[in-house]
Amino acid sequence: MPRVAVFSVGDAGYLPYELVALNSIKRFNPACGYVAFVPAAGGQPGRGAWEAVADRLGIEIREIDFAACFRTRKPHAVWPLESLTWVAAPALLHRLGYTHSLYVDGDVLGLRRLDFGPLIDARKSIMGIANGPASRQLANTGHVERLLGRKLAVAHAATNAGVLFLDNRELVDVDFAARIAGLYDLFWPWGLSELSDQSLLALYIAAYDHELGILDPSWNLRLYPDPDGCNYGLLRRYYAGKEVPRIIHFLGGKPWTDLPTARALYSRYVKGIGLDLWNSARRARRAAANEWRRLAVETLGADAAAAVFGARVLRPVRTRIPGALHAWVLECILRHRARKAIRQGRLVRAA
Repeated sequence: MPRVAVFSVGDAGYLPYELVALNSIKRFNPACGYVAFVPAAGGQPGRGAWEAVADRLGIEIREIDFAACFRTRKPHAVWPLESLTWVAAPALLHRLGYTHSLYVDGDVLGLRRLDFGPLIDARKSIMGIANGPASRQLANTGHVERLLGRKLAVAHAATNAGVLFLDNRELVDVDFAARIAGLYDLFWPWGLSELSDQSLLALYIAAYDHELGILDPSWNLRLYPDPDGCNYGLLRRYYAGKEVPRIIHFLGGKPWTDLPTARALYSRYVKGIGLDLWNSARRARRAAANEWRRLAVETLGADAAAAVFGARVLRPVRTRIPGALHAWVLECILRHRARKAIRQGRLVRAA
């Protein structure tokens, strides 16, 4: 009988993010197991404060020996080691009796029940949303192939690593964690790839000719159109209030800080969803951020949530008058530019 665990990874400072993300999924899927992984003992200040919270939520906190897989402590200043080592979790979960697992980043929000049956029936060891060719996420592929001693597979898609469905037994059988760690140790000194968790997984897919199972975009909906257009249709339905995604991934603006700015994302929205949905898109993102803030307070308690995320988490996201005026002026300018681009054939108005 299949058993599914939902898990996240991070250091003790990231535990509250993990707890909010896992609890957002658990409220709709109580039958799964829930595990927040932290580094093995030593140098984990603040962890004890969250153990009572995790116990109340029915979420296990388990240690994982990150250093057993990765000898180098950090790939570079941006990506800490803990962001990579979800790869060691499937073997641990398999020993705990979980046949499959769903990995989620700490910046996601579950919005409805998840049906794992079709994913289990697909019999793919790794499943994620489509994110373009795996080779596109790698730098200096010629040098990569020379170090690797073989050609990279170019036919397979890569994925955003924020939400992944994993067959634990299959990954144990192919010694997945050791393979990933071997690629990391081989290529990190040469700077041949960004080697974030996402690009390291893309390197594995290309190096081992691994076919990724493709999930529907609603399993990991980023709140802006992706470059390959895979989530355009779902974004339009979500922003129009016609469909609720399974899991939202807060890329391009975190709900505990600031929402995405019009300046940064407007051109993508115009290209992906059209001018007509711009205002409803803004409202939908604001509603998602407010739902996350409400759940963070419910999960951690008001005092703890404010201590971790700042006092703004206690207030709903609102548009201030000065900011609204500036945004309106900016939007008028951008809208004019977008219409001009559409007339010149550089952008296509979404149907």
